[in-house]
Amino acid sequence: MSQEQKLQSLVGQLKMLESQLNELASRETTLTRAVIEVRNAFEVLKIFPAKKESEVLIPLGSGLYVKASPPRGDKFLVNVGGNVVVEKELKDTKEYTENRLKGLENVLATYQSQRLELQNRVTTIRNVISGMVQQ
Repeated sequence: MSQEQKLQSLVGQLKMLESQLNELASRETTLTRAVIEVRNAFEVLKIFPAKKESEVLIPLGSGLYVKASPPRGDKFLVNVGGNVVVEKELKDTKEYTENRLKGLENVLATYQSQRLELQNRVTTIRNVISGMVQQ
């Protein structure tokens, strides 16, 4: 195989790896948002039965809150996937949410590990290509 063919092969590999890296980064961003959402829900569930207040603040996002009467907190409707909603007790809802959070965090850690591995491979191929071009 000639030097030019090797170079073209490496460039092709580089483009493929960069595409995979971009896709993985996109998935990681989406999953990070999901982790934040589930973590926030879990934090609210942890303090939910603490006290019976006459008024609570409900976060709307971007630092905005609305005052409201506290909702009844003995039963929760939980989307368990496939557009199936199940009614659960507070304890079961906390457990489900905590398990979901742990699962999402594990997948996120896997994505981050794969991204680092891909970045290392991209860097290695770029260095090889650079060395070949400089010759």
